[in-house]
Amino acid sequence: MLRRDIDSRVVPDDRVFDPGSKHGNKAAHIDANVVAVNIELQPIHKGLAYVRADGFPLPFQADTFDYVSCCQVFEYIPQTRAFVAEISRVLKPEGAAFLDLPNRLFPDRPHSPPGYYSLLPRPLGLRLAQSLLDSDQERYYRDYVYNLSPVIARRAVHAHFESVEYVTPRQKVAYRPIFLGDVDDLVYTLGKGTKVFAKLLLLITLLTRFPPAGWLFELLYPHAAYECREPSRGCKR
Repeated sequence: MLRRDIDSRVVPDDRVFDPGSKHGNKAAHIDANVVAVNIELQPIHKGLAYVRADGFPLPFQADTFDYVSCCQVFEYIPQTRAFVAEISRVLKPEGAAFLDLPNRLFPDRPHSPPGYYSLLPRPLGLRLAQSLLDSDQERYYRDYVYNLSPVIARRAVHAHFESVEYVTPRQKVAYRPIFLGDVDDLVYTLGKGTKVFAKLLLLITLLTRFPPAGWLFELLYPHAAYECREPSRGCKR
């Protein structure tokens, strides 16, 4: 859902950083100089620059990129703050980072554990996984699932950015026609709950403009996305 935010702002000379992108599919459409970084790469898009690297540290100088598009990556990274710190470091002072966190209750990987595991304290989740999950699910949870709670996510981004906007409601409104099924090329079946949510979305978005309602929505809704600006050169406690 970061796609519309990025598309509406970049110009061809901008440099865009796409971390955790093996193929570059999520950023290939962007009309700019896109750099895709991952530990494993499958370069299939000619217009992208691919860099094999870990995230600690990133192999770029400070103030390198105009935009960062980080989508569905944080669940693989246990060192959340260190990763956000590197994103902040390589982003230009006037740039923007769009961070889209995974939906904690609806993982889409074939071997993912049930969604409620993301709500458990990790030590308890690890113990239960050994006895309740099959071997593939247990390994996936142990090695890859680091879904963030809203509190931890917000603390991480606020530690390294002066300006942080919770943009999930805005993004949901942009994709409201899809949730309602009002598109011709929809490739999956929408449940009744999704359609009801979409019909109430405009009202929900209006309510989230008021701080108490906005904080409550951010705390309870399982999918968080942030637009981060003004990178701080140093960690705030």
